[in-house]
Amino acid sequence: MGVVIRSVDRKQVGFFPELLRPVVDFLLSYEPIQKIVLAVLKEGPFVIGTSTSLPSASSWSLRGRVLAIRKDETQSGFLKVVSHFVFELLNASNSGKFKDLLLLASQKKMDKETFVRNIETIEFNNGHQCKKILNQAIAEHRLPEGPLTDGVFKDFELHYKYQQLIGHTEQIVSLYERVCPDKGPSIFKGAWTYPPPDSRKATFLELLHLKSNLLDAVGEIKEKLEISLGTLIAFYLTKNTDSDESIQFFLSLNELFGWKMIFDCFCKVQALLYMKLPRLSSSDIPIDTLAELKEKIGANKNQIAFGDVNQKKAGIKNVGENLNIYLMHYLDQDLNPNDLFLRLRGYMTWKEIFHSISNER
Repeated sequence: MGVVIRSVDRKQVGFFPELLRPVVDFLLSYEPIQKIVLAVLKEGPFVIGTSTSLPSASSWSLRGRVLAIRKDETQSGFLKVVSHFVFELLNASNSGKFKDLLLLASQKKMDKETFVRNIETIEFNNGHQCKKILNQAIAEHRLPEGPLTDGVFKDFELHYKYQQLIGHTEQIVSLYERVCPDKGPSIFKGAWTYPPPDSRKATFLELLHLKSNLLDAVGEIKEKLEISLGTLIAFYLTKNTDSDESIQFFLSLNELFGWKMIFDCFCKVQALLYMKLPRLSSSDIPIDTLAELKEKIGANKNQIAFGDVNQKKAGIKNVGENLNIYLMHYLDQDLNPNDLFLRLRGYMTWKEIFHSISNER
């Protein structure tokens, strides 16, 4: 027989304000969540509430034993509010692990990078467990259907990169520096070798989801995702060609997808633009998007002018006689030629590099 509602002593679970009562009633009445609540109560009572000063949507306070969501999140719908609290209940049930990590940090037995990665790993696993519980509740018609949290990724490294971009990792870094003050502030690297430009964070948040969806995509779905990536690159090239930001942008993009996929996806879009391939369906790329791209890039590739490209190529004798063949060799061998591309940028724009390859395919 499963755990029943009376197994939870409601006097040990305080809450405020009153508008949270339906949420709390659900948390204490749905068996898979009851079990988590009981695990948290083994270490003492706790309070469920709202706050106007949280740096993120929700939090679990180890010291105060308060499980809270930001006040504005109470307007985001019943499913979203429940999802925040289930996730934080899972964090609360792992309080022992968090305390162990804090102890190691305070004793200077764990460096900052390891501490942050361990915290993010616990929360990554909790995110997947939370999603599993919510999907079960939806399937059993205990919760309304709706979109679940955006921060649940299939791959930990993508999760870590995402958390770093939204500022969550920075909060953990600050926690480490508070419990280990003698070491003082130090450079934190985190998940990114080449962090995206600040002005492109929103774009890379979307790209992280695209990458996650590509991990197990096949067939037409995979094709559509690749075309989405290629379209984004094509639009970027129409507006950003020679800025310092563009170097940072493409190094970050390579870190996510690899140069070979970047060029393959770009070439797919080029093929669609120049009618080398039939359209997969009317929904692959909106007609107005294709029209806008054709207008900006040129309806006929022979009309595209980038200046005296041959003169610039002549200065790159160390990379071989034929730039296109040389680059394609690198890409087809799944090599990661960051240094090569950075050298090429001394002679060619990103447009010239991309079109040199796409013209050969």
